Amino acid sequence: MAIVSTFCLLFILGGCLPLAAQATPENAPPLYLLHDAKKNLWCGYHDENSWRSAIGEVGATETASVAFVKAIPKVVKVTEGDNSGAGAWVVFDRYYMNDIGTVMSLQRNTSVFAGGVTRREVFENRAGGHLAIQHVKLFSIETESLMARSDASFPTLPMATRAGNFPFGALIERSREVLAHGTVCVPPRQVTDDKTRVQ
Repeated sequence: MAIVSTFCLLFILGGCLPLAAQATPENAPPLYLLHDAKKNLWCGYHDENSWRSAIGEVGATETASVAFVKAIPKVVKVTEGDNSGAGAWVVFDRYYMNDIGTVMSLQRNTSVFAGGVTRREVFENRAGGHLAIQHVKLFSIETESLMARSDASFPTLPMATRAGNFPFGALIERSREVLAHGTVCVPPRQVTDDKTRVQ
């Protein structure tokens, strides 16, 4: 029960419902996304409240938001979790992209509840478009104090290197359609993974 409660709290407060930057005259409205696992569809929402309601309705454990600057996607926040008992974990990703949609850096926080540990990783773009790991630190979930090591088993998730390579990449490309219709759903794309990641 404690693991489930902690999972839900971190999932909601830590990134499941990431708030993208508010739209301004020079910025396109943010895009809100969720994965409907039962239908295997990624759905994009223009309205944040509709998106939040849909997360609960479909029980989504994969969500995202995209912040735009002058119609260009610049920051993508992605959350994915697994609440299967003792193996529960949640991953919060924050991608930063340049003006042509290349991921320049990724901040990834992975919390494993059975081990009581959060791993914080920073990746940066290197030659060839690969994301190379720069920093890794471990922290206690309970106290947030630095840890020297952990025996926890961390999940290995793919990393996108371009805006179009996210599983919801088609919705980023069709953001104007989402804005016009309110909600658009598409099948997921296969994520292009960075094969040079150092474990």
